[in-house]
Amino acid sequence: MGNRLVAIQGPDFMPYIARLDVLDARLRLFHWLAGASNPPTNPWRSRAATPRRAATELCFDAPPTDGDRRPCLPLLSSARPTPTTPAD
Repeated sequence: MGNRLVAIQGPDFMPYIARLDVLDARLRLFHWLAGASNPPTNPWRSRAATPRRAATELCFDAPPTDGDRRPCLPLLSSARPTPTTPAD
């Protein structure tokens, strides 16, 4: 009886927590593009690393994922260039 109650105790929130992590990473990238002077810290790595820039997106180096779970921010053609070193 107890196992049945545990199985139906409530929804599994783990997929939502993972989505919040990706949202947090995208917000960090957005603030950096909006003019923050220091590169954002990577939530998946213990050492500091500048996000990598591809032709159409700015991404954190993160575990491989696909679709909406990628920690990337799409770049618009009018976006200003991303600094590669922090401003002094």
